[in-house]
Amino acid sequence: LPTGITTDGVNVYVATQSKCQIVKIKISTGSISVISGGAAYSCTTYNLPLAMTVDSSNLYITSFSNNKVIKLDLNTNLATTIVGNGSSGFADNVIGTSATIMGPRGIIKVGNSLFISTGGHNIRRVDLTTGTYSTSTLAGSTTGVNGAVDGVGTASLFFSPFAISSDGTNLYVADSGNKTIRKIVISSGLVTTLTGCDSAPAATIIGTGNPSLACTGTARYREPSGLTSDGYYLYVSDDLDHVIRRVE
Repeated sequence: LPTGITTDGVNVYVATQSKCQIVKIKISTGSISVISGGAAYSCTTYNLPLAMTVDSSNLYITSFSNNKVIKLDLNTNLATTIVGNGSSGFADNVIGTSATIMGPRGIIKVGNSLFISTGGHNIRRVDLTTGTYSTSTLAGSTTGVNGAVDGVGTASLFFSPFAISSDGTNLYVADSGNKTIRKIVISSGLVTTLTGCDSAPAATIIGTGNPSLACTGTARYREPSGLTSDGYYLYVSDDLDHVIRRVE
């Protein structure tokens, strides 16, 4: 069961949820190899890996069920935990492995930081310049409270944020529980609702649903979970409606 996927332009990397492995596919030949995770179904290193992001030499992987973020060196295939100690929680720390994180999901690298959406209804930031992977909360609750509140930093609320993408200046988050796409200005932590409507009931037809006071425009989603950007548009996979949506 493949979940996360990313590419460095030469290879495609796939996280396999059920086998708890990281697989590399060479684009030019289609050759497939397991590069991390040990024996299939042995979930010691990765326990339900969900998402990945890549730079010139490393993969960064969210390991949902053991509450960790793992760095995989693509030159040596050495896997190292950089955030989390296995416990589910919300604690920030200048040492990433002393921080706690709850069910990390989406992940993106922007500049010298990682941004991670979590099952704790928040967005965490990891500083890659410190050498200790200092971890802080960029936006959302620091105690696990969910909601649909725009605001600055931890004054905002999310509900089950999943995929995360960026244009280099802003983050875009598929806030699946709120049926919305949220925007976060990286420099300030300002959170706004870009599109969608919280409290819109699940519908069998796209565009239906009862508007609420938190609606933005007329767009409706049922469960946005995947998200990526080409620099001009956002592309959103809306799981329960089985469609891909484009946001200009």
